[in-house]
Amino acid sequence: DASPTPLGTNTIEAMHSGLFWGIVGGVRELISRIASTPDPAVFLTGGAAPQVAPLLSADAQHAEHLTLTGILTARHLQAAQSS
Repeated sequence: DASPTPLGTNTIEAMHSGLFWGIVGGVRELISRIASTPDPAVFLTGGAAPQVAPLLSADAQHAEHLTLTGILTARHLQAAQSS
């Protein structure tokens, strides 16, 4: 799906647009408040991640399997520590 226009032409479109752009703005604000560097690494997961990532910054990345990769990495670390 494409990003919604900033202003909807009917109630449903306006609600969708407001929710979408409100979330994008909220995530941008959170990134700016917690970033310790000017261009922090930003990774997104979930269904809307591919659509939202480019709206946050040029470097924001969709990490499709981040949770599964993290679990696998933790398992490998655990196995290395116990051997």
